[in-house]
Amino acid sequence: MLTPGSKFGNYKIQQSVGSGAMGVIYKALDTQLDRVVALKLINEELARSHDYRARLADEARAAAKIDSPHVVKVWEQSEFQNQPYISLEYVSGKDLREIAGDLDFDQKINMARQIAEGLQAAHSCGLIHRDLKPENIKVTENQRVKILDFGLAKTVTAESVDQQGNIEGTLQYLSPEQLTGEPLTFASDIFTFGIITFELLTGRRPFEGVYPAAIIYSILHEDPPLATDFAPDLPDWVDGLTSKLLAKQPANRFENMTSVLDFIDISLKHKELPGAKEKVGARQTVTVIDLKNLSNDKSWDYFSYGFTDDLINELSRRTDLIISAEPHTSYSRDVRDCFKRFRSDYVIVGSMMKWQKNIRLRLNIYGEAGDKMLAGERYEADSSEIFKILSHAVNDVATKLAEISGSNSFEVEDIFKTDIAAYDYYLKGKSYYHTNRKEDLEFAEQMFEKALAIDPNLAYAHSGLSDLYSSQYMAYYDRCQEKIEKAKLKAEKAIAISPDLPEAHRSLGRYYMFVGDFARAEESFLKAVAINPKYAIGYRTLAWLKEIAGDHDKAIQWAKTALRYAPNDLETLLLLSIVNMDLRKYTVALATLHRAIELAPDYGLAYQNLGTVYQRLGVLDLAQENFLQAIKYKGDPNALIDAGYIDMLNGDFVKAREKLEESIAEGFFPFIAYYFLGRIELRSDNPKKAEEYFLKSIESAEEWESKDQHKGNPHITAYRAIALASVGRKDEAKLLLEKLEKDGKEDGTILYNVGRGYAILGDSEKTKEILKLAVTEHAGPTEKEVSIDDHFDQSNLPFGERKVHGTI
Repeated sequence: MLTPGSKFGNYKIQQSVGSGAMGVIYKALDTQLDRVVALKLINEELARSHDYRARLADEARAAAKIDSPHVVKVWEQSEFQNQPYISLEYVSGKDLREIAGDLDFDQKINMARQIAEGLQAAHSCGLIHRDLKPENIKVTENQRVKILDFGLAKTVTAESVDQQGNIEGTLQYLSPEQLTGEPLTFASDIFTFGIITFELLTGRRPFEGVYPAAIIYSILHEDPPLATDFAPDLPDWVDGLTSKLLAKQPANRFENMTSVLDFIDISLKHKELPGAKEKVGARQTVTVIDLKNLSNDKSWDYFSYGFTDDLINELSRRTDLIISAEPHTSYSRDVRDCFKRFRSDYVIVGSMMKWQKNIRLRLNIYGEAGDKMLAGERYEADSSEIFKILSHAVNDVATKLAEISGSNSFEVEDIFKTDIAAYDYYLKGKSYYHTNRKEDLEFAEQMFEKALAIDPNLAYAHSGLSDLYSSQYMAYYDRCQEKIEKAKLKAEKAIAISPDLPEAHRSLGRYYMFVGDFARAEESFLKAVAINPKYAIGYRTLAWLKEIAGDHDKAIQWAKTALRYAPNDLETLLLLSIVNMDLRKYTVALATLHRAIELAPDYGLAYQNLGTVYQRLGVLDLAQENFLQAIKYKGDPNALIDAGYIDMLNGDFVKAREKLEESIAEGFFPFIAYYFLGRIELRSDNPKKAEEYFLKSIESAEEWESKDQHKGNPHITAYRAIALASVGRKDEAKLLLEKLEKDGKEDGTILYNVGRGYAILGDSEKTKEILKLAVTEHAGPTEKEVSIDDHFDQSNLPFGERKVHGTI
């Protein structure tokens, strides 16, 4: 730190005025030109980088060309005694956040115009600010705006996760493309200008969250609210301005800052833009809570759940609102809590009761964050008229929602026309199908067949059977060709009966996807969403198809579309996290998984994936915390093995043994648990016991490989190879490792185990070669993950010892 009165080159220090990630700022006197400047000394870490110094020089030269009264001028960029610095115009005053509360609308919009003019001038010189925020905008005593920090070569496209698992950095003012690491254009500054303008005019930011992951999720996936919702006295045109500034896709924002200024000037001149209110606005969403079964017969819950799904589907067809289901969760259904968790504009709650031969349905619509019931109605009829109840109820609700929200309602033809008994069997089959357990799928098949025995033309049941057969095939419950071909036949039968049933086309697409005909699969899925453009599951399946095909960009695009129409869908959130993990965008994955848990605090799969993310980042405490939650909520069979592995790394062998032995008892890929039990015994100086476990791992792997559904599975072979290496059967191990290296060269998980195998064999050069590949390939480990793995000599890793962050 420099002290007042000290000299730094031609500058005499007057006082320190601030510090940040890039360095320290001083108020200083330029003794050559006799003027007061802001002198920024670049911090030591950045100064060591030749690339950074070059970028700093380039950007400072460009920034010096900016000719605007609203951008702080760059006087000089140079070095003194090997210390890079930049000399800037000194501006006295307060930052925008400090003065915003004291301004009226005319003053605020004038401030916004000045910021826009400054950005316009900078963009014309080819400079993107990248780090615009209220603290970087000074306002002088005469209310002149000055934008700070142009020309400082900032990089804020990659936030990181620290060793405690916290997401570092200021997130509230970043654009979506900064968060996802996309190349930046001027559109990024335009988005950030939108956030600042929204906050300036309303007093709150458009994207909020109580923790960093929630802010990231909101910026990436949630529509901004209307400015007039928070400041009703604002003119309507402000909503048009902020909505266009804050569009998720850069192409949907204003073309440039000149267009922004034109919009503001025209709006101020004409006060109102005709139709502006109708052109903009956040999507209005409705969450439907599972109908409560009030009957004495709790086994009838399946009917209430299934009927809720059909209520949502039919209501969605009759309104342009977004109708979304509550995720199935064991947590309470307090209406106010629902508004908080789902962030919906409206929530529908209700109940069903089977009483003698009648069915009673009650639906209530809530608004105002759950503080007010806006409408309610009760319906009752003979159970044979269940579809009349459904039709009557959804038409009433659609009409009422249109009145309340200003949305549109539509008249459509009823879909369900079948016998109540067939419908009952269909809903029961659907309920059991969704568990994906072997015995439940078998029972679901019986229920769908009973439905079709009553009504052979129930297309939904044919589609259900198709999905069931595909699931049995893909889950390795039954890998015979006849099974998957039955999936095709049933889907085609459903389409023949009901050509416009999107579920049937999706079923056919799943068949094609699972047999590897991706082109026909995509064709079927696209047909499904063309029939019903709000068919969220169709978009989600398209996303899975693209993820399987390795097209991550398209996978994200389709998943985001699915999330638009079903913002509470847990599987879509899980998919987005998996894609971002594959892309090594770990903070985006964290944000997505935290949102899933916010929606459903007992969603085990989200905890399992969170544990995996933290493990890859080397944050073992949080990895273990989440794996334990995954075990609690039965999120994934791997959770016990993963938690045991973390215990082993932490040296808690007692707990590690307990979890691994429990995993063996569960019967899920026991060769993995046997292998790590062997590693524990090695570390405990029990080589004989270790050999016993390694031999059991080999025996178990061979047994699993002998099953038709697992023949040739390279992941099983990889564990057999490293177990063989561990018992000294080097030739056998090396033969397998060479084959795995060749066949699995694009799979980072397989290469990781190949690297472990060569490490056990003592081939350090081959180990380094393989690990270099593993950390770059699909699903491979991170450098940090490898650096804490006890298979490897940490002093001999190919990427050295370094702190590895998870980047956005």
